[in-house]
Amino acid sequence: TGKLYRGVSHLLIPKGGGSPQKKSNEDKLDAIVCASGGWAGDVDFADMMESHLAETAISSELEDLDVEEEYARESAEVCERMMRVNYFPIVAGSQVGRRFLRRGGLLHHR
Repeated sequence: TGKLYRGVSHLLIPKGGGSPQKKSNEDKLDAIVCASGGWAGDVDFADMMESHLAETAISSELEDLDVEEEYARESAEVCERMMRVNYFPIVAGSQVGRRFLRRGGLLHHR
């Protein structure tokens, strides 16, 4: 969000300085469209078990792996990916819109 905010700020603030708060409504953005997003499915426990059993046959080091713990870890990674591609871009667009969007402008999340 910080890089995005600084980039928009740099674009809208004249090179001589000034503050975006003192700029007129005409110098602000007409619209912000956030078109990012994605989807990731749940971790398939049966596929994970099959993979674990195949890897265990190759290496005895994996025998100590707790399958339930691995399932929880992989599920958490899916949730984190979903936050990165869906939630964080919306928050960033909203923060930029709060500061740089023209009154009556369009903030659209797709």
